[in-house]
Amino acid sequence: MPARTGACGVVTPVHLASPTRAQLEAALAAVARELEAHDPTLVVDLGCGAGEYRHLFDRHRYLGLDLEDREFQPKLGPKVAFALADAHRLPLPASIAGFVLCAYAFDRFADPDTAMAEIARVLAPGGAAFLALPTRAVKAFDLPLYAGRRLGFFQGVELSGQTNLNYYRPGELARLAGRHGLVLERSAALGGPLVYVLKLAWLWWRLARYGALEARTMLLERLRRAPLPRSYRKSRGISVHPRRATRHARDRAEFRARLAEANAAAGFLAGLRAEAGDLLASLDRRLFPDCGSEYAYLLRKEQFRA
Repeated sequence: MPARTGACGVVTPVHLASPTRAQLEAALAAVARELEAHDPTLVVDLGCGAGEYRHLFDRHRYLGLDLEDREFQPKLGPKVAFALADAHRLPLPASIAGFVLCAYAFDRFADPDTAMAEIARVLAPGGAAFLALPTRAVKAFDLPLYAGRRLGFFQGVELSGQTNLNYYRPGELARLAGRHGLVLERSAALGGPLVYVLKLAWLWWRLARYGALEARTMLLERLRRAPLPRSYRKSRGISVHPRRATRHARDRAEFRARLAEANAAAGFLAGLRAEAGDLLASLDRRLFPDCGSEYAYLLRKEQFRA
């Protein structure tokens, strides 16, 4: 199965990305193409992680900011820089950035009002900010995890990674942004009801498999009255996040080769699941264009403010 490709090069292959991730990458690539029509500017990636979206902004200066160093040194370049920074106190002068990107990070900020004020402060008049945020619907992904922990299972296991503090729908984010001179220019729903049900079923099934294996391990330990060797747990474990290693490898030189290998090894069932996800995503866009479990937002800073 071929990898997803676009104007900006190879991105996550269909079987390694959820439909919402694929929709986010498509929306961000479209905004990046719009930005290409303007003079080179400074792009600030707030909560950049590994800086995996920097290739979309080759024509511009890119600055990735995060609380942790995600192997930044090998990725530095003439127009690429990284720095450790707190979103509530950005080490940047006012009105310096033409574009701010914050994908799945704003929801984890302890003080969203201060973070939004900082985004507005560093944006130049007329500049834009692209945010991707989940809604409260994603809490359902972790319901079996919470129930299992009450029974003594899944200690230290993260199912969906949704340890969010803040959840927003378009109206809520528009009001927050408006207090700081930012206007919600447009929003796009990611993961409508059909995709949401598919992801929910897949995550719950994966957790059920993991729970059955963990229960078997605990039973064997009790019968033997001694903990099983760590090698047993590791060799028999089921990865709850099978895509994480691939995402972390996307910035290395051999990333394209790994994508090709992953596609070749995906197998029929993985490909079928990806095709089902794509089909449901297209149906969601037609039947429920304004309903999503996650949203991508494009905010614009007002040119003049009274």
